[in-house]
Amino acid sequence: MKKLLSLLAVTSLTLTSCIDHETNLYKGDDSKAIKQNAENVLGQIVRQDWSSINQGSVKIIANAPLNNIVKVQILTESPFGNPNARVLNEAEIVNGRYVTLKYDAPNVYDRLIAACVNDKGVYYVQSFGLQDAEVDFGEVAESRRARAAEYTYPAASSIVLGEPVKSFNALRAEATLNSETHQIMVNDGTNDFYYMNLYDASWANDRLWSPQAKTDGDWKITENGIYKEIKETVDMTTVKAICDAYLQKLGGLHPTNGRSNNWELIAEGNDHFIINNNYLISDGTPLIVTPVQMGTSEGNNNNIYYYYFDPAKTAGMTSEQEANYIKALPKFKAMKGLANKSNFFRDKAYLLPYYGNGTLENGATASAGLAIPKGYKIGFLNRKGYAGKTEQDCTSGCTYGDGRLNVEVNHLHGHYLSAIDTKLAATIRKNDPNAKDDLRYGKTTNGMQFDSPRIAVFSANDRTYLCFEDGSDCNFCDMILEVSQGAKTIDESPAPEASLYTMCFEDRLASADYDMNDIVLQASRINETTIRLSLVASGADDLLQLEIPGYDEAMLASKEVHELFNVTPGSTFINTKTGQDSFEPISEDFEVAADLSIEDFLKTIKLKNLTTGKTITVPTTAGEPPYAIIVPLNFAYPLETVCIKDAYSKFTEWVQTNDQTIYWYLDINTEKVYPNNE
Repeated sequence: MKKLLSLLAVTSLTLTSCIDHETNLYKGDDSKAIKQNAENVLGQIVRQDWSSINQGSVKIIANAPLNNIVKVQILTESPFGNPNARVLNEAEIVNGRYVTLKYDAPNVYDRLIAACVNDKGVYYVQSFGLQDAEVDFGEVAESRRARAAEYTYPAASSIVLGEPVKSFNALRAEATLNSETHQIMVNDGTNDFYYMNLYDASWANDRLWSPQAKTDGDWKITENGIYKEIKETVDMTTVKAICDAYLQKLGGLHPTNGRSNNWELIAEGNDHFIINNNYLISDGTPLIVTPVQMGTSEGNNNNIYYYYFDPAKTAGMTSEQEANYIKALPKFKAMKGLANKSNFFRDKAYLLPYYGNGTLENGATASAGLAIPKGYKIGFLNRKGYAGKTEQDCTSGCTYGDGRLNVEVNHLHGHYLSAIDTKLAATIRKNDPNAKDDLRYGKTTNGMQFDSPRIAVFSANDRTYLCFEDGSDCNFCDMILEVSQGAKTIDESPAPEASLYTMCFEDRLASADYDMNDIVLQASRINETTIRLSLVASGADDLLQLEIPGYDEAMLASKEVHELFNVTPGSTFINTKTGQDSFEPISEDFEVAADLSIEDFLKTIKLKNLTTGKTITVPTTAGEPPYAIIVPLNFAYPLETVCIKDAYSKFTEWVQTNDQTIYWYLDINTEKVYPNNE
């Protein structure tokens, strides 16, 4: 694409010209007719600032703990596992240098993400507020080094195991072994929890071990885990930004793209599952995990255990043989869950020691050095209690990150079967006289499979996170633990796309239908000094031509719009009606000053109606109709003849007020907009 005349010399000129309206558009009866028509459609117009964008700039120092940094970026959201993250600006750079970047942020965001990216595409990110002038990753790196240096550990001899208890699966195996039908009813007053066709003798020797209560220095050794209180200066806003973006919930910032059902994308959609089946791989240092969120209301019933094994021991085994081998491994208490801690926190570090590979007995101690051997696989499970029951009497089951170990419990009626996909669950419900016609019995669309994991693993910022699903909604954010030390990370390489901004025009203002698609432009920032402008759609019969001051020789400004698409005006609508041929956008790159925002660049663009002789620009005064608007986040413009207020129900509220918190462009009726090509 052709690079055009630099805007460095003409910035002030073009920014001034964008507010000089053509006199033949606004004088006399035309002005009254335009305003009356707009108010007939949209109601009384109050809005003075038609922008939905916050402009700003921030200095970014490329000193994140990464080798070979090649660029820095400003993003809308954390890019890890998040298809909604968009790049607002970027610059090439090397370690230790800094750059100040301009950004146009959709006004729905009050915080953004700065990122350093290395030559392998690995990201390290940090959250910052719109009021922040600088992002310095060095402070985070120094804090991490100080944290690692402060760890001292209890003596292995002070960590003593008590009597083991039988796991839920072992109890179930014993009960079904003695049942002629292999069906066991658990009488909890409602008969909602029972087991059917779940006999599996390979669980019979499954045992859970916990340390005996003791104290060693700062470390508390209890049956609920080995921990120390920590007082760290940690950037929890970034941890929150990473986790909230990775584990998005329906109804959040992106109501059409947000998801509460995360099982496929999170539990089975990243490299930790694809490569290691959600197992951690020990790096040979003591394993430390830190809870950072426990938003579940049932957290007090959760009990987290871990186990480990040498992968050489299972080499050559079939999947079933390996699963049976794991079932008999000892499982060790890591910690007890907490309830309703939805805010992100960091107050305890838990040590998960190595107890060797030998036969365990009551009174066994942790192995010297405490570290699980390098290369060992480390798995996790959640033993779910039930209200009014002790852990030993629990009826709700053990759920694993290894989905092969969940087949039995995923058949458990009530609490767990409800998360299974509708079609699969129907095979159980069909022949089940006790099944009730409600969500507890497997009506989840796009729900889990019977061998789906219930603990997910992902890495970000050189840390790994364990994400637990303790019930039935498949969102995997009931409990989140950070693996602070002791396991290898698997670096993801996100590839977020540039954020798009859309400019929509009406072409005949006194009779405008406000479908806002007579001309549709999209712009994105490619780098500090390059803006890509695309002509996307035209729902006009009139002859139209763009004017881009300072770029008179630009392709997009040199021809009539229909001529650019090689169609006859009045005969064809360009990308405004479904069921018709679509047209590829026509794009061109523009070289601009580094301190010029996308919004200000778009405000310079005018639309000349060659049929009427009128010129349309963005509105600039209070009460002026919105015949040209600029919208962030790859705005989906209305279909032909569909008024924008019908496609976006909050648009008129936005027009009729100066409230800056009305994010009207997120409240979309997808049936009334042209399909978004993003």
